[in-house]
Amino acid sequence: MAITREHWITYIMTLIYLFSILGFALLAAKKVCAPVLLIISTVLVLVAELILVMNFVFSLVVLLLFIYSTVIVISMYIEQLPQKLKKQALAERMENETWKDKI
Repeated sequence: MAITREHWITYIMTLIYLFSILGFALLAAKKVCAPVLLIISTVLVLVAELILVMNFVFSLVVLLLFIYSTVIVISMYIEQLPQKLKKQALAERMENETWKDKI
């Protein structure tokens, strides 16, 4: 059972949570578009946190999600994960082209 008032902020937060889950799921699947989606997700979570603060609401879950997303995005770019994902996708595409006519 969830206790909440019907408010536009709760609907927006649900969409932002789903977008964040999608970004992390694509990162787990090692998709090339995952870093961009996580950056967008981090910005959306920041906007949600600002909206909550302006309405005098504190949400520890949103704050922790923002901190976690920020740390993940920074560590991804320190480790140069987007370039590695692009190289892996290119290698898989080349391998598929190689085996396309042989199987």
